[in-house]
Amino acid sequence: WKEAPKYLNSDESLVFHKSELCFGLHWAREAIKKTRIVLVTEGYTDCLMLQQAGLTNTVATLGTALTESHVTLLKRIANTVVLIYDGDQAGKDASERALSKFLAQDVDLRILTLPGDLDPDEFLQQHGRSAMQHLIDSAPEVAEYELRALLTRYGTGTLDARLRILDGMLQLLIVSSGIAGTVKEDLLIGRLPQRLGLSESDVRKRLKDLRGQHRDRAIRSLGRKVAAIESTRETAQDLRKRGILLLQQTQSKDDLLECELLQVLLTSPCMIDVVRRDIGTDDFRNEVLKELLTCCFDLN
Repeated sequence: WKEAPKYLNSDESLVFHKSELCFGLHWAREAIKKTRIVLVTEGYTDCLMLQQAGLTNTVATLGTALTESHVTLLKRIANTVVLIYDGDQAGKDASERALSKFLAQDVDLRILTLPGDLDPDEFLQQHGRSAMQHLIDSAPEVAEYELRALLTRYGTGTLDARLRILDGMLQLLIVSSGIAGTVKEDLLIGRLPQRLGLSESDVRKRLKDLRGQHRDRAIRSLGRKVAAIESTRETAQDLRKRGILLLQQTQSKDDLLECELLQVLLTSPCMIDVVRRDIGTDDFRNEVLKELLTCCFDLN
């Protein structure tokens, strides 16, 4: 007997994209507009239970992690997005994966990991709506969530522990597309010296060093990928031809459009920052082209 999946979705199609849709949004829309807050759960059952408990501004992702497309959709009607993850290790891992994707988003993103390995349905049954509402109201924003996690993991009793926490927080900034040089980055950096007993100049110097190392790795990675394409006679210029061939075969424009956008970025790197304000890696459907887009974003 093979255990069935907890949530089974239809296959992706031209009209059904799991990474772009939220379950229950049509029920929750008015409550979200009124409160300007949207609660996001991992599963349909949790979404339904929270709505039945009176937390009607709740939606769920369709069997996928929260994507940039989801956030783009939700921030049109909400100022604050609260991710409500299960309290087990899988839920904690999911929250960690969400951090770097959305730190630079112009939305107040908060993360709530429930205690006691409970999922939202179980927590509601055991503790009730008031307790759930209290946790929602006190949910930390993304950077604070990561800082608390690192403080719990390493403590601050030694210099090595403080340096590990510093590197963890700076890595979060480094892999967050679009945050470099922004006011949000300055505010986040400004929190670290007091919390870790370090000077701001030391924090900024370490960020500069780590960012340089990351850029060097990204350049090498992009070089390997471009070399692999060239080895099969698919140069950056050939990407467009490949897209046309795929269009002829599948009658889909996705690959062609993705190839053309990559061609622009590879030939005009100055456009990278402009493009990533509106387009994220989750918007690409071709996995190979998605990897190339990720490398392009990492170069800046």
